[in-house]
Formats: sequence, C-alpha cells, structure tokens
Amino acid sequence: MATKAREIMETIHAKFIISGEVLWQRPMSQRPDAMNIVHRDSKAKGILLRPLSALKLEPTEVEKSGLVDRSKLLGIYGRGRMDQLELAKAYCFTEIPASGGGCILTERKSSARMWVLFNEFEHPQREDFLLTKAGRFFHHEGYILAINKTSENAELLEACHKDSDIVLELADYMGPYAVGRSEKVWDAAMIAEAAALMASYANKAIRSLPEGTALRVSVKQFGQEHFISVVPKRATVFREATWEEMQKALKEVNKRMTAQRLEAKKEKFFTWISRKEYKKQQQ
Repeated sequence: MATKAREIMETIHAKFIISGEVLWQRPMSQRPDAMNIVHRDSKAKGILLRPLSALKLEPTEVEKSGLVDRSKLLGIYGRGRMDQLELAKAYCFTEIPASGGGCILTERKSSARMWVLFNEFEHPQREDFLLTKAGRFFHHEGYILAINKTSENAELLEACHKDSDIVLELADYMGPYAVGRSEKVWDAAMIAEAAALMASYANKAIRSLPEGTALRVSVKQFGQEHFISVVPKRATVFREATWEEMQKALKEVNKRMTAQRLEAKKEKFFTWISRKEYKKQQQ
C-alpha cells in the first residue's frame, strides 16, 4: 500500500504520505523493524509520516524540513486504544469501529485465497477479490469457483458476477449458488467438473435421491442458459486454497528473488573490480 501511495503521491505532486499506524499496536506488522521494511521496500523513507506515533520514531525528512510541525504530532504506542479513543472523542467522532479482527490478509484462509487470485489472474479486480469472501473457494489452473454457504454469500455472488462468468444452480431442487471465473474459455469438461462440485453441496437433494443419481444443473453465461446433468462429487480437478500451498509457493518466490539479488550484487562487484583495474591501467 505504501508503494502505491508513493506512486499516487508523485502523480498528484504531493509532498509526503500519512499512515495511521501505531507503533507496537500490531505485534507482527507494526514493530519498528517491520515498519523499516515498509520504508525500504516502498522507497518511501523520509516521506512516510506516522503522526500517531511520530514522537516514538525517528524524525522524517518532512519534519526536519519544517513542512510538518513535529511538536504537534503524537507519541502513541502499544496495544491499548485509550489514547485513540480520547482523540476520537476530542474530534467528536461517534462511530468508532471495533478493534478486533485486524486486516483480512492476516487470516490464513483469506491470505491463501488472495494468493491464488494473484497467481491465476494477471490483473485481479475488486470483483475477483469479492469471490474470496463468498463461502467456499476453489481453483484449478486459471479457473476459480466460488460456492455459497449462506444466503448472504449467494447475494454477494449475484452482485459481483460478470457476463463472462458461468453461474451454476440446480435446475430442479433448492441448492447452492456458484460462480466460476476465468480468463480462459470454459469448455464443456471444465463446466461439468465445476457443476459436479457445486452439486455435491446440495445436501437435501442428495439425501432425497438414490446414491449416484444425476442432477440437472442450470449453466448461465453471456445472458444464455443451458442445462447439463452431472453426478455430484467432491473429487474434482478443483482444490481449495491452503496456507501450506501458499507458504511453499512463497518460499520458491523468495529463492528466486534471493538469487536475483545475489546476481545483481555479483554484477555490481565485478563492475567495481573492472573500474578499479581500468584506473590502475590509466595510471
């Protein structure tokens, strides 16, 4: 976010960025070392101001230059929220959100699903991220399938589906609502796999019929509808996003990034050696 904020800052010719972070409020992301990593990776050192905890942190360039009066900033730190609540009261804020929960990206299930989106789609959009909140979430080689658990999930899926999505529902029974999304074409085989998985969560329909009975599924896409028959099954090509899968993938990414950094350092070193040898020859 700090990187994006810096890009916007440069576009609108602003002078610095403000963040509402509080030192040690979150033990993982708001430690001094974690905050320094944000500075480094976002290239926002000196222009990222944290006014709530500024007096507990090193002065930024915008404070040193006098652009911001450091004496008017605060020195809040720690897990408590009393200082923030008093500040809200002073500014007459009446609606104060609960502190529980934190960022959704700190939750294992949510972050694993987000990771899938960034891997499966080149440029994920807001509607794509909404799919991760819609109950059950599956993926397979560029295909995403979201299946509701509750009526609220179904309403969310109805609100965020696109014309290019496939929408799956049982034709003859009450059951789950599913949305499939991909940048690829949904062929018949992939639609059948998605429909079979969706139908496997139609518990009432399955219990009322002999085992192995096929169910008719409505498939809608681009404003058109057709029907297919599938035997409900959980064992399909689709799989759920897992924390372990994301960790494994991140380790591979980190290995590649480390190798790239080492290669860059090696190249820089040899360049320095070459320049040194050249200077010797000139002498």
